[in-house]
Amino acid sequence: MKAIKILKWMLDDSINTEGLFTVEIEDTDFDYESFFGYRPVAPAQPGEYMVVYSDCVNVDYLRRLLGDADEQPCCIPTDNDDHKNGGKCVIYLIRMEE
Repeated sequence: MKAIKILKWMLDDSINTEGLFTVEIEDTDFDYESFFGYRPVAPAQPGEYMVVYSDCVNVDYLRRLLGDADEQPCCIPTDNDDHKNGGKCVIYLIRMEE
């Protein structure tokens, strides 16, 4: 996803960035369990990613962001409760481009 789309989403929807950060996946041997505590459904390709915890962002805003994504995010299901949206928290890795 283009960085400008991410910035526009954050500003237009007044996203609290407290639960957002970036991570660089350098190779296919990235240790998801050590970093996140869980394994992804499918591993991410190498690149720079924005990390979004579903319990930090309203589900409607998250759907809007993911609907604008050029590719599907890497999803990491957890067994933690999502107190903001219900269900279980999912960690999304969204590839960032210039």
